[in-house]
Amino acid sequence: EPIVVCLPLPNRGALYSHKYTCPIEGSMTLGRTPVDFPAESSYGLIDIHQGYYPVIMKWHWATGAGRAPDGRLVGFNLTDNQVEDQHAYNETCVWQDGRLCLLPPVTFDFDRRDHRKPWVIRDRDGMVELTFEPEVVRTVDINALLLRSRYRAPFGAFSGRLRTGDGDEIEVDDYFGMCEDFYLRS
Repeated sequence: EPIVVCLPLPNRGALYSHKYTCPIEGSMTLGRTPVDFPAESSYGLIDIHQGYYPVIMKWHWATGAGRAPDGRLVGFNLTDNQVEDQHAYNETCVWQDGRLCLLPPVTFDFDRRDHRKPWVIRDRDGMVELTFEPEVVRTVDINALLLRSRYRAPFGAFSGRLRTGDGDEIEVDDYFGMCEDFYLRS
């Protein structure tokens, strides 16, 4: 069950998003080195989005996945962006073995001067309580007259818990994923 949404932005624009966490299996070769992706420990994070954005666009985003102790695939998508009325419209969710569960809006607490320090992601209802420990940070800075972009994308591990609207508690223990701190003026 992917999440597929079209969300209103403040400039009378919209953001389209199609996301999903899915199992994968296979192999690939890097140079001459084969890399296997066994079904019991592999997954894909699909993210397709497009939008008519305001002149200044900014967001915080997190995605990650892992296996529950019983082997079920768990993945999540968490956002804090410029969508109008995030309590009515958002793309924050968790998947359990392919089943989509919507979550409330979240906030991101992190050190904007040092993206290698831990991030805390929570909601006001106690359904999302995650800590993200960055391992490596990808950065892109562009300052070209009218265009200014500042992108920080740490990759690392999530821990904590998620709770679905059905009352299921999901323990997140060392799930791999990434966050984004993004600013664009175009």
